[in-house]
Amino acid sequence: AERGFDAARMAVHGWSVGGYGSLLLAASNPGWLRAIAALSPAVGGGLLADRVRRLDGDRVGIWCGTDDSVFASVEEFVATIPGGPAVTGFGPGYHTRGYWNTVIPDALAFVAASLVDR
Repeated sequence: AERGFDAARMAVHGWSVGGYGSLLLAASNPGWLRAIAALSPAVGGGLLADRVRRLDGDRVGIWCGTDDSVFASVEEFVATIPGGPAVTGFGPGYHTRGYWNTVIPDALAFVAASLVDR
């Protein structure tokens, strides 16, 4: 804000541990981020499990390949988000850049839509 940027329009995107961090940031600061796009987030417990109820599901998008080693924990995590996430993208794919490249356009479109003035 001090440099002239609109600090009221913030969103995050991350994959794997970065997806976990993005979700944790949102759960630790409810209402601060307009959108969270998490790809194959490594959500196997920790602080996030304790704070998941603080997430606003309307601001969350989660994508994960059904062949990914974290898929079962992601699916379980999604069920704990109040109201469910705004977007879920589950389809064939592994915990690889190849899979993430197929869903990044949708994830970034979700983030971009949140940054438009309302």
